[in-house]
Amino acid sequence: MIKTFGYLVSCISVALLGLAAYPGAEKAGLLPALFLGMAASVVGMALRWTSYELERRRQKSKELETRGGRRAPNASPIAASVPSRQVSGVGVARALEGREARLRD
Repeated sequence: MIKTFGYLVSCISVALLGLAAYPGAEKAGLLPALFLGMAASVVGMALRWTSYELERRRQKSKELETRGGRRAPNASPIAASVPSRQVSGVGVARALEGREARLRD
């Protein structure tokens, strides 16, 4: 979420810098170059953000596969960390006991 906000702030700053440069670019006849540079900057940030989102989703998918399957939307995070073969009342209790013991050590 912070990266997304950072990219949005960067896009806004490109627009503000473009506004500041507009009068000089207009006098020099460089408006097309100004607009092209601004567009290239925004497109570059959009591509970086897209690659970040894709990588984040791949990582999340990998973590779910490592856990042994997809987690139900309202399932407990503790239950999601227990391998699927132990998802029974007794298996979960044993897994939680082991987890608590590791946390104490």
